[in-house]
Amino acid sequence: MPIIHMMGPNAIGKTTAATRWSEKYGSRIAVVLADIQMEVVGDVKTKVRGWKGEQSEKKALVEAIRTQYPVVLCESARTTTTTTYALPEEPVIILTCSPEAMDRNMKARCDRKGKTFREDYWKLDKLAYESSRRYLTFAKKNLDPRQIKHFVIEDYATDWAAVDEYFFSLFRRLWNARNKP
Repeated sequence: MPIIHMMGPNAIGKTTAATRWSEKYGSRIAVVLADIQMEVVGDVKTKVRGWKGEQSEKKALVEAIRTQYPVVLCESARTTTTTTYALPEEPVIILTCSPEAMDRNMKARCDRKGKTFREDYWKLDKLAYESSRRYLTFAKKNLDPRQIKHFVIEDYATDWAAVDEYFFSLFRRLWNARNKP
């Protein structure tokens, strides 16, 4: 079964959206939160070692999950996750934001987690690369344009609605294809 891949910078809302979608669709979808080595089905979270392991470990995990669930979503901030798992016919949702939005999101995340935001590390060049350029360059070099859907997330309250709508259409298409008589 194809996997829906979603990648983008940290603190953009990927994990929150993926978890919400898992809760909505229950056992009809498995969500792989690759960066934190977690699989989520419905509201059940399972820590699975190996999503950050050797290439052969990752490939074995992805092949096993492809056959277990009707629809799979793999979420990661790492472009290497997509190159490891994505087949040419599988959809890839790419999320980006402006450097200013990433700065704002990272500061808010640090505040929520009680961590210190490192102004010395998160300079404008680093923010520009991590918020957008990294993902768009990767997509241009490694993915077929037909498999990509790109969304810019500047405001959580409004911009995620389009991503939700697109994801739901992908989910329905994959679900229906799998369950055709």
